[in-house]
Amino acid sequence: MATEASLNETAVSRIFDVGVNDRLPLGQLLILGLQNVFGMTGMFVFPGLLGRSFNLPAEQIAYLYGMTFAVCGFITILQSVLLLRLPIVQGPYAGNFAALVAVGHLQSGGLGAAYGSFFAASLVWCLLSVPIRGLSFVGLFARFLRAPIISGIIVMLTIIQISNVALPNWIGNPATPGFPMVNLFAGTVAVRC
Repeated sequence: MATEASLNETAVSRIFDVGVNDRLPLGQLLILGLQNVFGMTGMFVFPGLLGRSFNLPAEQIAYLYGMTFAVCGFITILQSVLLLRLPIVQGPYAGNFAALVAVGHLQSGGLGAAYGSFFAASLVWCLLSVPIRGLSFVGLFARFLRAPIISGIIVMLTIIQISNVALPNWIGNPATPGFPMVNLFAGTVAVRC
């Protein structure tokens, strides 16, 4: 019995042990492919929503797309080689997007204030994640946020927070080409994923 249990533990711990040139079974390839598509959905949706909610010109929205793809690509390479070493694509996080939209639409805000406060908050978060005597504040905090009910509530609050800012402008301008079908299709893809 003990031998069978140790074999099961070894099999479970090696699920994500994939080398760069290793071949995976078709089932795992499909699951990892879907995970990558879901992770990449934010790269296509968030810059457009951010640009539309602030009525940015097309050149600035294109710049947001370019920077999103560049940073996500850099982080994907960094985490897959040095950090987590998992074969997944990193995408933008909805919580960060909600914070940018919410702070950017404050009366004294704007995108400059949103990005500046986001940068300051990320520095504070990095400091809180530094382990002292093997423990960090972020690590202790994360233990309580792993429950599905907590994660679900956080996602629900994020959606509620950005809905009053992002939804009125996400469908676009009636004068733009492809209105409203292109934007409705993009929203449907985002909701389905």
